[in-house]
Amino acid sequence: MKVLRLISIIASVLIFSACTTNLNYQIRTGFLDNYDGLKKVSTNEIHFFENIDDANLSAYDKIYIPDIKVFSNTSVQTAQENELYTQITAYTTAAYRKNIMKKSANYSLVDVAQEGTIIMQIAISTVEVHPKDKEWDNMTALPLSMTESTQKTYQEGSARLLIEARISDAMNDKLLARSMRVIMDQEIRSNDDRLSFKDLQASLDRWLYKTVIKH
Repeated sequence: MKVLRLISIIASVLIFSACTTNLNYQIRTGFLDNYDGLKKVSTNEIHFFENIDDANLSAYDKIYIPDIKVFSNTSVQTAQENELYTQITAYTTAAYRKNIMKKSANYSLVDVAQEGTIIMQIAISTVEVHPKDKEWDNMTALPLSMTESTQKTYQEGSARLLIEARISDAMNDKLLARSMRVIMDQEIRSNDDRLSFKDLQASLDRWLYKTVIKH
């Protein structure tokens, strides 16, 4: 039961299920360092998960959430883009922690590492998806900025939110589990010359909403 509770609180980032389909990757954010071992856990969604050495997540009763990171997938960011990324971090981190505090019956949110605590690190980025194209890699990292090369993708609504997560032991930093999930049911679309928070908010809210309804 505790494992099922944890799955709910972390916004469906993790699902315990067996599958033999490995994730063959091309271009990734690098947040998870490497992507070998991740396996697809849902036939209806783009969701990959790995439970490291069958780690027992139910042995923990506290959770620590660092500030959620934003991966721009670009080498250089403008001041406006950095402002956007800061806004995304502040918005999602506050909402995510609030969801845990209000909805978790088995895990206490803590602000310092201590015994019995898991650390949940989360990264937000975007990917370009083409579900009908069987040859397309729907996990390919997309720059989180409006450029000449990305404009068509954002205008056509082919961009989606990608949530990556790492769970580790707060005391020894041992990696316990990791996950990648694309929020497919809410496209990111913009016709402006740059991305704004309002272009991403619906997708961010969709992800955060799922943390509530699945608890």
